Amino acid sequence: MLKRKESDAFKWLPLTCAYRLIANSQDLYWWHPLVSKDPETVHISEISVKDKAISEHNIRLDDLEAYVLDFEI
Repeated sequence: MLKRKESDAFKWLPLTCAYRLIANSQDLYWWHPLVSKDPETVHISEISVKDKAISEHNIRLDDLEAYVLDFEI
């Protein structure tokens, strides 16, 4: 079990992040592969960034902000 101070270190992670949930003594979501035993449930539930993210290797760093999207998972 993590101490409260240690769990604060995970505040920058998404609310659905397993590290953050575990640090806060919360259960993992049904779609998490550790629960479902199937890595595809992340995609089936549409919680992943599959088809929503691109590699930074294909853009100029000066243009990086133009590629940042705000979307809800």
